[in-house]
Amino acid sequence: MNALAEEFDPASIITHDPVVRVEGISKHYGSVEALRSIDLLRLVESENKTFIFVTHSIEEAAYVSDRIVLLSPRPGRVSQVIEPKIDRSADPDDIRHEPDYLDVVEVIWQGLHHYAG
Repeated sequence: MNALAEEFDPASIITHDPVVRVEGISKHYGSVEALRSIDLLRLVESENKTFIFVTHSIEEAAYVSDRIVLLSPRPGRVSQVIEPKIDRSADPDDIRHEPDYLDVVEVIWQGLHHYAG
């Protein structure tokens, strides 16, 4: 979190920047997105706040989010709301192979495909 958020202690935080530093990423996580997702989940749990996380990564959105809001192209309007029911207590590598996770990724792809014409 940044210093401003820590000083004012808001109930909600909007972020789009990486939550973790790039250095120190091990092969276990495989990508910056995977490690950032894990750290964001830990931060949400420890802070007990609402996080609005903007990402272009479908997989990251599926893994991290309790609610995913897809926006239409200009003008940006809410086109679809997805509420994944994913158990995030398992190992991240295992979660990314679970049918529930893969179904959410597919729903997001289909929702975005509508606009990619």
